[in-house]
Amino acid sequence: MKKLIILIISNLLIANVTSDAAITIGSGVTVTINGDFSNSGSVANEGSLIINGYYDHNAGAGTFSGSGIFSLCDQPKELHNGANLISFYALPEDASIDNVMSSIEGVATGVIGEGVAANYDNGWVGSLNTISPTSGYWVIVNDIDSLFLCDAVLTSPATEYDLHAGANLISFPSFGTIDLGASIPGDVEGSITGIIGEGVVAKNDPVSGWQGSLARFNGGEGYWVITSEAISFS
Repeated sequence: MKKLIILIISNLLIANVTSDAAITIGSGVTVTINGDFSNSGSVANEGSLIINGYYDHNAGAGTFSGSGIFSLCDQPKELHNGANLISFYALPEDASIDNVMSSIEGVATGVIGEGVAANYDNGWVGSLNTISPTSGYWVIVNDIDSLFLCDAVLTSPATEYDLHAGANLISFPSFGTIDLGASIPGDVEGSITGIIGEGVVAKNDPVSGWQGSLARFNGGEGYWVITSEAISFS
C-alpha cells in the first residue's frame, strides 16, 4: 500500500487530526492544530508544528524528525503511589519545578534527580529548581495521579548526552520504545556496563550482549546508565 505524502509550504490552521501520511513542513511554515493530533505516520518538520491539544504517537508508530519547533500537550504520565522514575522528552519554556509539577501539586511530595532534590512544603524547596530534558527523576507522590504538560517543546533528537564514569540518571528523549542495542551508538556501547530502570535492569555482557529484564527504552521513563568511563553521544 502506498503512503500518502503531504508537503506543506504555507501556514495552515486546522482542527483535530488523525494521520498515517508522510507529512513534510517546510522552513518558515507554521502549522497549528487546534485540537488533538493522532499520528501513525511520519512528520518531517523544518518549520513549526503547534498542537493545542494532545499528541498521540500511537505507541511509537508515529515518528518525528527535523530541526523545526514542535510544541504539544504531552500524553499524561500516569503515576502510582510512591516513587516513579520518569523523564521528559518535551518541556515547556518555563521548565521550573513549580511549573512542570503544577498538575500534581498537593499530591507530589518530592522530586529527586542525580545529586539534586526538592521537597514540597507549601512550595518547592531544595537544590532542584529546573527540570532538564536530559535527566531522569524520581517523582514521589502520596496517591495515584497523572502529570500533565502543555506548551511543551520536543527535545531535539541531536541533543548530546555527556556521561561521567559511574551511575548517571538520564532521560530517554523520544516517544515510543526502542531496543537497547538499536538506540545506543556502537562507539560507546562497550563502555556501558549496565542500565537500571524502575523495576527492570540490563547488563551488557561482552559476549552475548544485553541480558536482563530491560530490553528497550520507553519514552517518558528515566534510567540509571552505568559506564566504565566518561562518554558522550547523541
